[in-house]
Amino acid sequence: RRRSTQVFKVRLVQSVIFGAWFGLTYLRLDITQYSIFTVSGALFFCMMILVFSGPTSLAQVIPPQVPVYIREQRGGSYHISAMYVAKMIADIPCEMFFTFIWAVITYWMIGFRGSRVIGSLSTEFQDFFAFWAALFLMTLSAFGLGYFASFATPPNVPEIGFLLTLAFLLPSMIFGGFFVNLSIIPTWLHWIRELSILRYGFSLLNIVQWETYGPVPCDPSFCPFSPSGTGQDVRRQLVGEDTWYFDVIGIVGLGLLFRVLALWMLLRKARPAVFDSAAPDSGTLTLQDDDVTEENGVAE
Repeated sequence: RRRSTQVFKVRLVQSVIFGAWFGLTYLRLDITQYSIFTVSGALFFCMMILVFSGPTSLAQVIPPQVPVYIREQRGGSYHISAMYVAKMIADIPCEMFFTFIWAVITYWMIGFRGSRVIGSLSTEFQDFFAFWAALFLMTLSAFGLGYFASFATPPNVPEIGFLLTLAFLLPSMIFGGFFVNLSIIPTWLHWIRELSILRYGFSLLNIVQWETYGPVPCDPSFCPFSPSGTGQDVRRQLVGEDTWYFDVIGIVGLGLLFRVLALWMLLRKARPAVFDSAAPDSGTLTLQDDDVTEENGVAE
């Protein structure tokens, strides 16, 4: 319990410090047609920091704990799938809280949509909660990737999980829609685009930011969308014709896929033939068959 409290405090301080630093970097953006790509950069990196930080930390913390999960299952404490589901559920309120802290700091310091468009207070808070919900969905989806990489990693080499996570996230970042125009990607690489968490997240955040924004002011010397350009024109230019429900389905679908794969990997690793060679102790490990016992790696 003491360790969990310390981790909570560290994450809270980390969220506040990094959020404030990020907010100061883009402090009170003046949203005009000239600053559209700066706003897009702020949205992308605000999302990317959350998506990278969760799974990369999980991939280094979870692998050494896997032998404990399996040993407790063999001791009859719980079934490993029940532990997995409980862990997934326990993540939700915690990540909801930290994502909320991050969203509160960055949204209002940077001055995204709700704090720049004249409207009622309730409308501004609706815009903020849509922004937070998008970040929260992406965080949960990214955690699924982190669990999959963790359970696919040998318990004594957690660095492999970190590398597996980066091996997926780096292409996802490139095909996220900010660095490369997705419309010019070769056809044979479209499958990578469809598996990019950041692609769906970036599109969803741009829809939240621009869909109902109204006229975007511009300087007479620089009006890429014409003086009457609106937020919908900006959204079409940045992310095409994607809809918010298409992006939500993509984010949730990838998150479920990773979590199912993670459970499959964990159940596979829990099989006696797979786990015996990596047993953490030299003591007795009772297998699922009551009439078979292995002691110190030698079958009786």
